[in-house]
Amino acid sequence: MKRGSMKITRVRLKELVQEEMSTLKEAATEMEQSHQDLAVKVSRSASVLDDIMIEYVDSGWLERQDQASLAKNLEDAYAVVDKLRNTFSTLASSEPGM
Repeated sequence: MKRGSMKITRVRLKELVQEEMSTLKEAATEMEQSHQDLAVKVSRSASVLDDIMIEYVDSGWLERQDQASLAKNLEDAYAVVDKLRNTFSTLASSEPGM
């Protein structure tokens, strides 16, 4: 099965991030907030970003599309999200009752 190619622009990536942030904000108002909940959500986001990294960056697809700067932006974003994941996981494990 042949996959269609998909071009990711900076604008579209920003829109996707804003959409996800909006969804997270809406969901947060519907439930009790905690570091544990935050850690789970950031971990899910990191997993999605990890899949994107494998499919588009590690495979070299973005570079072959002459979009190496977007690949670098994704790498930078992943590094930040991974640090957040580790931080929130640590905070969640120190919450009372955890």
